[in-house]
Amino acid sequence: MPYRRWRWVEDCDTWNAFLAWRDTRSFAGRVQLQAGLKTLLKSGPEHDTRRVGDGLYSVYAASGGTLYWLIVGVAQPGESRLLPLAWGTNATDAVIAEEAKLAADKLRAWQKRDIGGGR
Repeated sequence: MPYRRWRWVEDCDTWNAFLAWRDTRSFAGRVQLQAGLKTLLKSGPEHDTRRVGDGLYSVYAASGGTLYWLIVGVAQPGESRLLPLAWGTNATDAVIAEEAKLAADKLRAWQKRDIGGGR
């Protein structure tokens, strides 16, 4: 598989909310999140993540006893664009499973708009 650099979809409905949440974390938390997100964009979601649905992956970072999690979706199959769909701290497997269901709905809605020329 040829190397491809992943990037964020910044014009999605969740981008600004994700940035606002990220920016309210402690300095150490932001550093760990940023390192994890940099690795995610460099390696893609298929590496060092957990698949939680079709085109959905959970990503984790830890800092000072806090576990940060993020569910990302691949914007369109075969593309290298990621959507931040759900995020938080210290989630259980049950919370991740429930959030993954909600993230799947958000991803499908995005994909319909994106294909339909809405983006």
